[in-house]
Amino acid sequence: MKLKDLLKEAPKKDLDYLYKSNKKLIEKEFKDLDHYLKYMAKDLGKAGYKKESIEFQRFYKKNWIEFKLKFEKLYKKVIRKK
Repeated sequence: MKLKDLLKEAPKKDLDYLYKSNKKLIEKEFKDLDHYLKYMAKDLGKAGYKKESIEFQRFYKKNWIEFKLKFEKLYKKVIRKK
């Protein structure tokens, strides 16, 4: 059975059961990347690269957190329909 067929048979209101495992995997990867970005910024600061460390912190604050929030919002809107 193809994904196209599953989507046709799936209830229009809730596709969450199709993507539950994918979402868990994505959330785990988000957590890992979150950890690595924080430690990379700390390590750069400790190594004397203050400018680069601040740049990583800005990226984390402006882009990464915003991306995670948008992903969650879109997932709820499109997949969960809530």
